[in-house]
Amino acid sequence: MERPSPTCRGRGPRFARRRTSPEEPAEMLNPKRTYVSLRWIFALSVGALLSFLTLATGQILIAHEREVLEQETERRLLAQCRNLASLSSSPLLDEFPEFVLHPLIKDILDENAELAYAVVVDRDGRVRGDRELRSVDQVFVDRPTLIERPVDLPRGGGEAFRHDDEILEVSVPILYRDGSLLGRVHLGMRQEHLDRAIAAARRSTLHVVLGALVVG
Repeated sequence: MERPSPTCRGRGPRFARRRTSPEEPAEMLNPKRTYVSLRWIFALSVGALLSFLTLATGQILIAHEREVLEQETERRLLAQCRNLASLSSSPLLDEFPEFVLHPLIKDILDENAELAYAVVVDRDGRVRGDRELRSVDQVFVDRPTLIERPVDLPRGGGEAFRHDDEILEVSVPILYRDGSLLGRVHLGMRQEHLDRAIAAARRSTLHVVLGALVVG
């Protein structure tokens, strides 16, 4: 009597247990693991993109705040210089203008700690108004390190902005009623004052950006 072949035992070969090939990917055996991995990759990608966009927006805001602060400082400094030039026109017509200009300049500098100097010179370049009376009647010595500063403000004829690492200066001509030149005002502000304002604005913006990153 013939013995049945092994393939005929049980339910037949089509019902035989499927054996896993060593070359078969692990993901085929655990599709749930693949799904979780894709979710993590997607979440991390979205988080990285949002972080990049938030930081980029923060940099744009910091640059904009710096520009606004610089323009506001330049505008205020120009207004102060124009005002001093207007107040200096009449005293320059007197024989001793320093008696009026000295206390005027001293008060301006005392009330505005960010200002480094304010000097009124006549048409010959001699000092007629300064914080120090001993400077009166001496030839005004300009700072050799000052260079022209480009600004986006409407300016009148002869008005100029210059700066170096320490000083931001604006100078305005002093004109008589008929338009003739009487002298010039040089008003200098400490650059560190503007740098501190910009640094404070930058810190405030960074706190907002970091807060948005943490919440996000």
